[in-house]
Amino acid sequence: MEKYIVWPFSYRLLLLAAAFTLFSANIALAADDQSIQQKENLGPVVMLQNAVHRLLVNMDRDRVQIKKDGSHLMVLANDVLVHHFDIRAMSRWVLGKYWKEATSEQQQLFVQEFQTLVIRFYVSAMFDDPKLLDEILEMGDRIITYEPVAWDASTKKVTVKSIFAVPSGLEIPVNFKLYFSAKKRVWLIYDVNVDGISLITNYRNSFSAEIRKDGLATMLERLKNKNSEQLDAIAGKDRVKLTAK
Repeated sequence: MEKYIVWPFSYRLLLLAAAFTLFSANIALAADDQSIQQKENLGPVVMLQNAVHRLLVNMDRDRVQIKKDGSHLMVLANDVLVHHFDIRAMSRWVLGKYWKEATSEQQQLFVQEFQTLVIRFYVSAMFDDPKLLDEILEMGDRIITYEPVAWDASTKKVTVKSIFAVPSGLEIPVNFKLYFSAKKRVWLIYDVNVDGISLITNYRNSFSAEIRKDGLATMLERLKNKNSEQLDAIAGKDRVKLTAK
């Protein structure tokens, strides 16, 4: 039986919006090496604020294409999201003790499939309601506000607190946990906490229960198949089967 988390729609909507802050960062900041260096000086809050605005512009530009084929947004997410999440670290934490028990091939497969899971998690929320894209774009920059964060050159980790105001009028706190990568010279997200619910903790609990019951290999195969099924649904091949589990 499928054991992946079924998040409330409002939470998935907020995480979709949270992902929006990340999708556009690469569009705006990866144009040249100087831009990458400037990103460090912006700080995590300003970087996220600027990213929201830039992404909304791009989403509006491609609104018709996204509505016609959800895979367009999936491709955009896949191209950009990996630059702002430390997916490998998240994968290690999600698997916990099972990470060391996995072969290198299994580790690589899980990183790949977990990345797909996180991305489709956000994207599928949009297709729960066809009106969602238009409503988000109409709200524009008002969709998210951030609390100031104290940081300096010595800061290694920060938690950026924000409030998402979804089209329904609901406001829910979302915290981004980031660390500064000295190697890449950028801030990387390693967890997202929605109204007290940690994405990492929830997936760790779900996968651990599944591995204990059926084994690591079975869990990996099931995750791979589920991702494939959901990607087809997002692309519109079988929208009826679309879920955000």
